Amino acid sequence: MRHRLGEFARAGFQELSQARSNIYELSETVHTPVPDLLAAFSIAGAPDTALARVNEFVERHPNVLDGLSDREWRNLCLLFGASTGLAEFFIRRPERLRELLASDGRVIGREDAVAEMLGAVGAVGAVGATGVVLGKSGASHGMPVGKDRFGGWRNLAASAISRATCRTHPARSLTGAAGEEPGVF
Repeated sequence: MRHRLGEFARAGFQELSQARSNIYELSETVHTPVPDLLAAFSIAGAPDTALARVNEFVERHPNVLDGLSDREWRNLCLLFGASTGLAEFFIRRPERLRELLASDGRVIGREDAVAEMLGAVGAVGAVGATGVVLGKSGASHGMPVGKDRFGGWRNLAASAISRATCRTHPARSLTGAAGEEPGVF
């Protein structure tokens, strides 16, 4: 069945004839029906860009995208349509792409991410299932304490939290105010 160019226009493609040709070829290569591919590419920020990057990926790694679920195709199109830099990274590292798609976009868990962040600043802390416990004394909560650049004592884990977090949660004390319990993130 030949799909009309209007379907490609509704999916957000700018280069309609080229998109139709590329989608048909992609459909045969990855064994995914054209309507499923159109649905996936329609949610990409830039469907033409996503399709070009997916085609480049398939040329270099022909069998990696075989058997993707509809959800994985949507995630792939969102990713490749949002950032050509990320697409190029995954073209160079295809094993990471399957891992990312299979985990619905989460490569590492929260605990691993926090542990990696703390490790990057030389801190080793207690990370529980609910997150990092931050407090003014740090040591009483199993968190490392050290001198800051002004000579005061700081909870190193609290220092590792980004300034953006401080700006988005101004009422929340990262180091615990006098007489308050520490926040749990």
